Amino acid sequence: MDHGTHLTLLLFRPVEAAFWDYGQDGKPALVLVHGGLDHARSWDWVARSLREHYHVYALDLRGHGNSAWAPGAMYSVAENVLDLSALLDIINEFPIRLVGHSLGGIVVLHYAGVHPERVRKAVSIEGIGFSASPSRGTVQHQSVCATGLKPGAALKSES
Repeated sequence: MDHGTHLTLLLFRPVEAAFWDYGQDGKPALVLVHGGLDHARSWDWVARSLREHYHVYALDLRGHGNSAWAPGAMYSVAENVLDLSALLDIINEFPIRLVGHSLGGIVVLHYAGVHPERVRKAVSIEGIGFSASPSRGTVQHQSVCATGLKPGAALKSES
């Protein structure tokens, strides 16, 4: 384990979730979210590089890495978005920067779509977001309507 990197376990709802804190207090927060066949420590080499400019956190999604399984859960994107939201409420540095890979990219994009005011920048690596034209009445359509975002709209770049 790197000097400055530590594991924290959280208990929210029925889930004991883990996240890794790579340190650098006083720098802007950046959260990394792994893919479906990974865990938070997959980001170690990225986090070590990003620590120069950011206070880096990496979330272990439920049932991955050091996070517990959630009996009765569906392990849906929505549940993972809620888990990410719980972590971000603890970090409490908005608007925040998010980076996700694969499933993590999907989670990041959905979080940004539901809470655009809380996200400064969202990066999705091999993730997908809402379809270009969600069908009326679907959860995607309702989420897009609730946020006022147009499907496929780009987030503003950071200056």
